[in-house]
Amino acid sequence: MPPDFSWLSRDAEAGDAVAQLELAQMFAAGVGVPADPERALHWFRAAAGQGNARAQALLGEMYLRGEGIECDPAAAVHWLRHAAEQDDARAHAALGWCFQEGLGVERHYASARDCYERAARLGHAGARYNLGYMFAEGIGVPRDYTQAFHWYRLAAGQGHVKALMNLGRLHAQGLGTTGDPVAAARCYAEAANCGYAKAQYNLALAYAGGHGVEQDDETAVAWYERAAVQEYPKALYNLGLHTLTGLGTETDPVEAFDLFRRAAAKGYAKAWYQLGRMYEQGTGCAADAGAAARCFREAAEAGFAPDTERWRGKS
Repeated sequence: MPPDFSWLSRDAEAGDAVAQLELAQMFAAGVGVPADPERALHWFRAAAGQGNARAQALLGEMYLRGEGIECDPAAAVHWLRHAAEQDDARAHAALGWCFQEGLGVERHYASARDCYERAARLGHAGARYNLGYMFAEGIGVPRDYTQAFHWYRLAAGQGHVKALMNLGRLHAQGLGTTGDPVAAARCYAEAANCGYAKAQYNLALAYAGGHGVEQDDETAVAWYERAAVQEYPKALYNLGLHTLTGLGTETDPVEAFDLFRRAAAKGYAKAWYQLGRMYEQGTGCAADAGAAARCFREAAEAGFAPDTERWRGKS
């Protein structure tokens, strides 16, 4: 136990809301004390009951996510609203998500946007990202890539990895800004270095195609491998293609077959099709016409069927 734990406990027991919140966060994260969700919940409730806005926001998030407590969206909204009344940015953002997804309240996009905008003005990166996403996808608002770019850029400036990734996509496609493959690759790289699989995959694509970076198949493979470790299906599939053809890595049909199998298990249609071809040809596996037909059927049912005759009517 840290030396100040006894003092903190004493103050919390005496009704100090700030001490209660600090104690709750220590037990929730296991910082300085063994993690104890029940004790964390006890002290979050104590501090929230005294009107501590941050405790109310965190308690609301716990109810929303079911962390250490049964998921209860209505209870989440109750506490988030109390915290939002005190202009807590975290509460505004979480309440916006509740309105967007219809959690504990009726779905209402205008209210979601209002909550996000309040949180965004207070500097909340997640709210800025969510606003960008609403404008990019036209969720409850007319699609507006200029607005999407604005909000993604603000969130990305705070290190929000999904915002970095999506900002890169806008740069790459020239949506809401002038097309700039170099800026796109830079955004992907920053998010990729944070461990975000989708960005690692996009960075690999950039290296494979020489988009915004010097073309380099070996570097592409390295980034596909990082995303594949996280079982990102498109990365598994593309890494399988490189491994099958020896592009940027050694040729290994058996390993390629396993990569396609893992991507197919995630529902990736092209991987099912590639497995069918490998079973058909006996590449990286024993030839098996029945297994090939089943794989072609799975690919077709998932939306990829360039050769319908390969599976139609076969078992």
